[in-house]
Amino acid sequence: MKKLHYIAAFALGLAAVSCDVLDKEPSNSWESSTAIQSYDDLVYAVNGVYESQTSAIDNGSNYRGSYAGDFTLYADMKGSDYQCLGNNNQATDVSRYQATPSGSVSADNFYKRFYLSIARVNKVLEGVKEAGLEGEDVNAQLGELYALRALFHFDLARLFAKLPSTVDDWENEPGIVLSLETHDSDYIGTRSSLKATYEAIISDLGTALGYLQSATTTNNGHFNYWGALALRARVYLYMDNCGGTDYNSLALQDAEDVINSGVYSLYERD
Repeated sequence: MKKLHYIAAFALGLAAVSCDVLDKEPSNSWESSTAIQSYDDLVYAVNGVYESQTSAIDNGSNYRGSYAGDFTLYADMKGSDYQCLGNNNQATDVSRYQATPSGSVSADNFYKRFYLSIARVNKVLEGVKEAGLEGEDVNAQLGELYALRALFHFDLARLFAKLPSTVDDWENEPGIVLSLETHDSDYIGTRSSLKATYEAIISDLGTALGYLQSATTTNNGHFNYWGALALRARVYLYMDNCGGTDYNSLALQDAEDVINSGVYSLYERD
């Protein structure tokens, strides 16, 4: 009988301990509402946005559609003068003009990749607001997030909408689905006009530049003030003279500011 008492006491003690020791949050994930509580948490989260363009973010092994994958080669591979000489059979469907939505290099990879990256940006921005984080260092991280969201929307627009300089009425020309806040998983977005698309991109870059005022030194692999300004110059070039505004002059002004900063220089060959 005494042994039964010992066993019962041991079981009761184990049950009590399990409430504190065994029932823990997994170390590789956080509850989204409490994921960002400090500046260090914010830095990790921002790095996670960059990471979304360098590895598989769909719990699989598909790295395609990212900046680290085939995005920068996509235009060349779709060109008429492209020829695939490799034997790995990863791009031959493109070179033979046989690419399909499920092909090795297809536009749906980019669509999924960039909207997942934007979703990360929006979730981090929401977390910072809920945590009430403030300060110059926090502002620099926020600036990177807004610049990244502008970049992702811009590249989506380049892929899935017409160039503003090629249309007569950009107010009635379809742009892309803008993702400027967090949404439920069953949310179905609608396409904005081409004008609204580019105005949202410029707005995010303006916000980014405001937050990045003190981030003027080089930070390899991350946006700084000059990176956001250079991106805005490029976006302005795409906008050309839409709506009667001389965006080319605005592009030149931003580009000259980057050049005259002296922070960067062109590569030179001996």
